[in-house]
Amino acid sequence: MWFGWIGHVAALLILGSPDPHADLRNDRLPEPIVTQQTVFTIPFGIPPTGEPQKLPTHVLLSLSRDYGTSWVLHSQVTPEMGQFLFQADTDGEYWFAIQTRDRTGKVSPEFTGVPGMRVRVDRVPPQMQVAAWRGEAGEVTARWRIDEPHFRPEGVTVAYRYAGESQWQQVALDSQHQSKAGDAYLGEVTWWPGQETRVIEVQVQAFDAAANCSRTATRVELPAAGALAEVGALAETGIPAISGNEPPTVSSDSSQPVAVQPFPAVAKPYLPALAADSGAAQSGAPHPEQVRAVNSRLFELEFEVAPADLAGISHAELWGTRDGGRTWQSMSLHERGRSPILAKVDREGLYGFRVVLHGKTAAGHPPQTGDLPDIWIRVDLTPPVARIVSIQPGSGPEANHLVIGWTASDDALADAPVRLTYSTQRGGPWRTIAEPLPDTGRYAWPLPGNVTEPVYIRLEAWDAAGNVAEFETSEPVESQRNDGPPKVFIRDVRPLGDASQRPGPRRYIFR
Repeated sequence: MWFGWIGHVAALLILGSPDPHADLRNDRLPEPIVTQQTVFTIPFGIPPTGEPQKLPTHVLLSLSRDYGTSWVLHSQVTPEMGQFLFQADTDGEYWFAIQTRDRTGKVSPEFTGVPGMRVRVDRVPPQMQVAAWRGEAGEVTARWRIDEPHFRPEGVTVAYRYAGESQWQQVALDSQHQSKAGDAYLGEVTWWPGQETRVIEVQVQAFDAAANCSRTATRVELPAAGALAEVGALAETGIPAISGNEPPTVSSDSSQPVAVQPFPAVAKPYLPALAADSGAAQSGAPHPEQVRAVNSRLFELEFEVAPADLAGISHAELWGTRDGGRTWQSMSLHERGRSPILAKVDREGLYGFRVVLHGKTAAGHPPQTGDLPDIWIRVDLTPPVARIVSIQPGSGPEANHLVIGWTASDDALADAPVRLTYSTQRGGPWRTIAEPLPDTGRYAWPLPGNVTEPVYIRLEAWDAAGNVAEFETSEPVESQRNDGPPKVFIRDVRPLGDASQRPGPRRYIFR
């Protein structure tokens, strides 16, 4: 089923008897599955049984939103469905328990309030503070503090690039560069830039367990050669250190600029307030032939990975842009890194997408400002406007035809977007006149010999996204054949009047 690809975040649940002695306050609860997706499936498996009367007729899904204090029956499906589709309305923790109902109405196993699965929906990116400065020996140090309850230390990356360049260079990190202090995670790393340059940009990126991403970029000014001691540096960062490497201070009367200046965050709010359909106004706007169209805000994107690279992939991340690549937003994550990946948008419009693959040991590089999408998708939920404007009997070469005229309009009609059908009664059943037809606005229908009574005509027109408009005539249309002027044949001749008054035959005598 198509739904099977929507946020498949849960491991398969095998129905069985929960431990009646499980304590909800200890570590015997299942580990939570953390995800940023609000739409996902919950698959289940049913152990076989040799007793026909115990075969389940329905599978029941119970839900708790208050850590097991209260439960409600959320939904029920037949066993062949194999899964539940669930949509979370808010962030938070969701507990699930599954039971079956057999032919006798018995529900099993006995419900004890112990969840079979916990899912934590988290769409909030980590809160992060970042500072960077240069040292007296020309080294650069970056320090960060991350406040996130579901943080992954291995999800932190540090990169830098020289001013004016587009390529980021990764800084190697290991466990000694990070530590936990209360509810916060602290990190620090030092390296030496390989070029003499005045300015470098430093970027720290962090993923949490739900694959929400935060990125912060700063700029560090390096001293010119021979002027190292004359340039001030960063004052106290306010971020606790995990080593003795403290930034130098700047005297209060220093006139030198502070070395760290915050850059605008790379990740900006999705769907920014722009001019209508702003994607078409960007220099990177696609050619119409490059745009694929869909008529749903929830869809999947297929992608390919070289077979040799599959083993090293931990997950795939989908990034989207609404403004032609100026800003990008992380949209969804596929934990197995396999195609397809789910996309969900808030409204109609033109979107660009990129898929970033993350390795098991290092995170992939997200798209940067100015990067173009790998694919363009127009989300179109509005059907065309279409109607029949005229139906007339044909003449001349079109004698014996009904000439049907129509109008159809849309921002992106399909290549051959029209279907014409007819029926002898309102509402169908409908029989095909012609399909698919180009949008010429006119079609001469050669009347079949079996169509002798008035008919209703229906027009269907669809756009590139698959939205369909329908128009049906409110009154039936005469379908009489028109073969031109009537033809006359003289079959015989018959005399009139009495036989006595008829002139006799003339006789000719030849002498």
